[in-house]
Amino acid sequence: MHDDGVTRALPDLLTFARALARDRATPDEALQRLAPLRAQHGSLAIDLVWDDGPPDSAVHYDLLLRQQGDDGTVSLSFSPDDALPFPLRGAQRVSDRDLVRVDGMTLHVADAVVVLEMLWREVRLLERIVDTAIIRRTLQRDPIDLDAADAQAAVDAFRTAQGLLTAAATETWLRDRGLAPDQLAEIACDALLFRKLRHRTVGAAVDERFRASAASFDRVDLVWFEASSETAARELARAIAGGDRDFFAAADETLAQRGRGAISYGSELRDQLTATDPLVPGATVALRVGARPFGVARVRAIHPAVLDEATRDALETALFDEWLATQRRHARVEWNWGPAKA
Repeated sequence: MHDDGVTRALPDLLTFARALARDRATPDEALQRLAPLRAQHGSLAIDLVWDDGPPDSAVHYDLLLRQQGDDGTVSLSFSPDDALPFPLRGAQRVSDRDLVRVDGMTLHVADAVVVLEMLWREVRLLERIVDTAIIRRTLQRDPIDLDAADAQAAVDAFRTAQGLLTAAATETWLRDRGLAPDQLAEIACDALLFRKLRHRTVGAAVDERFRASAASFDRVDLVWFEASSETAARELARAIAGGDRDFFAAADETLAQRGRGAISYGSELRDQLTATDPLVPGATVALRVGARPFGVARVRAIHPAVLDEATRDALETALFDEWLATQRRHARVEWNWGPAKA
């Protein structure tokens, strides 16, 4: 190696590995103890992987070391006399419950289901599964500490957002999802850590992005209904704008034919709208809100953008999505869909 930082670090790394085995350290403890070692040897990327093994055995750890400019990774581990060495225990084995591994961070199928419903609330499933692994890996390498007050506030806010205002409602919610009571706190803290990481990563760029594209964050007041297709939405919008159809009569007829949906009233950010014609007060246009189907909308009013809490949150989300997209392009993703059907 050109600058043999790995060789220089070996005594410290071996001492660290022996100490983890001697102290029977848990993964959380091991990651906390790794932080000073990473700071001491800043030229190395040091990752920690582990295998829990049988319930009555100690966790086995393996240090993965990579120096910038090198073309390989060094693996270092220590096994005491009473433990089976890591390679002989099936290290990093793939089980039927493992869904994906991203840069060594494994997500199980159950993990993915929970985070997709609780954190992302959208349908770009495969991207968001990878994003979750990236977020967890980032927090593992550069943790954000939560104290007891933070954790309790996170649980209270999560229960309020989910409408879990009584013990009975909370028990039903957990039972419907096959979750244990202590998992509620884990989910709530994950959500808080996600928001804190998002702010830490891109929060400082919000004001500059707003100045550069403030009009994208105008608030547009709409009344609208979904149509059967983009073509149908365009035709209806032209007929209504030309005075040949009444907006609400057309809405009732369209929704009755589709057998679902209702007329919606609300305020949307301009950059979340895809319209076939300019958005001006009083206009009737074919329009799509986010990723929803095309519909017909009447623009009731447009409010110039202000950097309020909702707009700041939307900007942070957009900037964080851009950051995650960059991380995905550089991530090593190994999908495991489980055994093939016979």
